[in-house]
Amino acid sequence: MNISKASALLVLSCTFTANAADHGPQAVGCDYRLGRKHGSGTCLIVGSGTNQGVSWTVFEVDGRRYRYQDNEPQTIVVVDRKGRELKRLKGENSSTPCRPGGKEADVYSFSNGDRVCLYW
Repeated sequence: MNISKASALLVLSCTFTANAADHGPQAVGCDYRLGRKHGSGTCLIVGSGTNQGVSWTVFEVDGRRYRYQDNEPQTIVVVDRKGRELKRLKGENSSTPCRPGGKEADVYSFSNGDRVCLYW
């Protein structure tokens, strides 16, 4: 095998490996209180990642999508299915138990008292 074929094979292998790691949306356990709606069940992590040092997560609870970015730590954004911003909310993210004596969760707390707890 010559160098150019070996290089092409290496590039394709890396590309396939990187694509194989993306498993799409992920269902996780959650507890939530959003206005009068509250419950426990399954929420959807639509996407998450890091881009140029900014970590972000998009999650769906009861049919509504939210985006949190660590470069805007006091803001949680409601987005549509294409990721377009619909509404900005005051809120924050932390890691703490949601239930007394429970395991730590990824907690998104809104300024109006609502909150979403995601159990990865």
